[in-house]
Amino acid sequence: MGASDRTLRGSWKLTFIAWSGLLLIWSIVTVALDEDSLRLLRRLGVERSDVAVPIIALVIGLPLAVDMTRNLQRTYRIWKRRAATQTPEADWKPLVPAYVPRRFKHEGGPELTRRERTIVEQGQLIFGAIEHHGELTSVGATTPWGQTIASRPVVIAGARPREGERAPLLFEAGARVGVAPTLHELNYFGAEAEDRRPPLLPLAPPATPTGSMSLSVHATLHPVHRVSGARDTEVGELVFDGDKLTLQLGDAEPSTLRLSQPFRVELSTHLLPDGRAELNVALEQRTHGAYRAGDPHPVTFKTELDQNRVDRDVPTQWCDAGYLQSEDFDRLWPLVLAQTDDAGLTAKVAFV
Repeated sequence: MGASDRTLRGSWKLTFIAWSGLLLIWSIVTVALDEDSLRLLRRLGVERSDVAVPIIALVIGLPLAVDMTRNLQRTYRIWKRRAATQTPEADWKPLVPAYVPRRFKHEGGPELTRRERTIVEQGQLIFGAIEHHGELTSVGATTPWGQTIASRPVVIAGARPREGERAPLLFEAGARVGVAPTLHELNYFGAEAEDRRPPLLPLAPPATPTGSMSLSVHATLHPVHRVSGARDTEVGELVFDGDKLTLQLGDAEPSTLRLSQPFRVELSTHLLPDGRAELNVALEQRTHGAYRAGDPHPVTFKTELDQNRVDRDVPTQWCDAGYLQSEDFDRLWPLVLAQTDDAGLTAKVAFV
């Protein structure tokens, strides 16, 4: 409890004691009066009711009015603190638009540097965890390609989020310092994402591609532009060689999938404005026993497509993964369709 709270609480106690003492004295005097005096006071009260009634109401109501006025600010502050503790998500806006460039309004939190404003407008979005450093708070995250990123620790106003709470983090490829928009009280505005996905019809898969290919995986499809040019966003590669698909991200252990063996494909999408969507793809080896063969990590990536290429029944979900350029995805997707045993997969994403 701060000094101001202790002062207000002490004032509240003094006010209560003073007026309680006054009412006690009034009660004692009333009891001590004899019958003739009470009759006299009653007759004067009836004759002077226009004065006596307001005086009595003032004596009774004034203590309550004074206490309520002097403690209104403290009561509101306690109520706000309790509400924030009970529903911490009420004061937090965990979602920010994935599309770029972004438009935002600074609501009065810690000031942004010039570099941070650029990242807020054009940086890549990932989700991390709240970290406390004494009186300071930051958000830290590890990317799928093994890069550790943290926002600048700042002092935030109001209720602090819980340690470990999920929060967004904006960053640029190759940099270790990002921006946590919720810590800066940023409000985003702009076009809303509409669901324009049509029901797609099953199509015959194309011929199985032959040979090998190497596709670049990027941290973002929309790099942050510096004065001297855009930073390189390549963070790994996806290699197809024969029947093997290998995803290598940074220094992390590679994920490998054998397309000649049974595998499953999980799809989800994140809708964007202007009829665009992020398509999330996860390919995982299918096993029937308690032990699974091969790499325990699925091959996961995402790309950006027109919504009219994605079936409306594909679930919506956000995914932290590396990006394939849309033209590279179009080279890879026929390969997946040709070798999967999921007949309905051809009706979920249209190929070109």
